[in-house]
Amino acid sequence: MSTMIHLETFGPPDYPLLISWIDNAEMLMQFGGPALTFPLTPEQLKNNLSDPNRYAFKVVENSTNTTVGHGEIYSKEDGTTYLSRLLIGAENTRGKGYGTQLTHLLLAHAFDVLKQSTVFLLVFDWNKAAIHVYKKVGFTIVPGKTLLREVNGKKWTAITMSITKEEWKRQDGVQRFE
Repeated sequence: MSTMIHLETFGPPDYPLLISWIDNAEMLMQFGGPALTFPLTPEQLKNNLSDPNRYAFKVVENSTNTTVGHGEIYSKEDGTTYLSRLLIGAENTRGKGYGTQLTHLLLAHAFDVLKQSTVFLLVFDWNKAAIHVYKKVGFTIVPGKTLLREVNGKKWTAITMSITKEEWKRQDGVQRFE
């Protein structure tokens, strides 16, 4: 099966569309964690992307050549690599399988291009749709590895999930989108 999307490098011309998708502080925390503050600005994105260990992509729908999302890979100084800031932007582009394909494409880049052996991600425990996508791709929850965040007076728990290259490659029944 071929992909409905592909990844292209994310850069300054893409900032306004991404910013338009993040319309409140809770959405920004869900997307970007505590490193970004609402309202999201081009300066914050520029600073974020100045990190040479961060690889940012826009998600482009093949049939229309329209940008429908965003995703990043971040390699920390300790050698651990995370998928981060995954977002399918406009409401009318969600629920079409783009999130699953985005996760596969980012993992392919992390494993095959960046030569990582394990990839992690953080997701808030209440985000059942995202957790479903990540489990479908092969991620598993890392027991006991959580972070607490406070958003508008509410406590949010972020869980850590991981997948190894071997686990990803041997997924039974998983269709590759190459």
